[in-house]
Amino acid sequence: MDIKVKTLYDRKTLLDFNSYYVMKKAVLMWVIAISNVLIIAEWITLLALSADIGKVMYVISALILAIDVFYFFLYFVLPRTSVKKNKLLETVLNYNFRDGGFFVKAKNKYIDEELTIRYSEIVEIGRGKRDLYLFLAANQAYIVDLTEVSAEDKAALKEKLLIYVSAKKIKWNAD
Repeated sequence: MDIKVKTLYDRKTLLDFNSYYVMKKAVLMWVIAISNVLIIAEWITLLALSADIGKVMYVISALILAIDVFYFFLYFVLPRTSVKKNKLLETVLNYNFRDGGFFVKAKNKYIDEELTIRYSEIVEIGRGKRDLYLFLAANQAYIVDLTEVSAEDKAALKEKLLIYVSAKKIKWNAD
């Protein structure tokens, strides 16, 4: 049974994907959070001791804070501005999930493509709040909007993906 899904790559869809992608990098987020806690603890200690331990500690603290600001800009601000220039913005992608692979048709003023992708090309499947992400590379994914898909078709799609894609690659927890 073929499962057909239509997805509009609007601003919200692309920003949701960016958020999902950033949150995949949770280890980096933890490192930054821990470094911030250490900086705050360092400043409190320096203030409590009323000691002039040296400018080195302040320089290191400022450097770590600068890295935090850069990270915030890189992963939260820059994607919001780059979405406006994305050639896929306001493009409708028509998916047809078949045995062995899925067919994608995309057309707008920049793109007019039809292609078939084998399920074996998928390196990871992730699930956002309303979308399914079919990763073909670490940072490249097809976004499938599941909001208009019936519960029956969602179950059939999940079953089809489990047949063709290794369960280790699937991170589809919610429905």
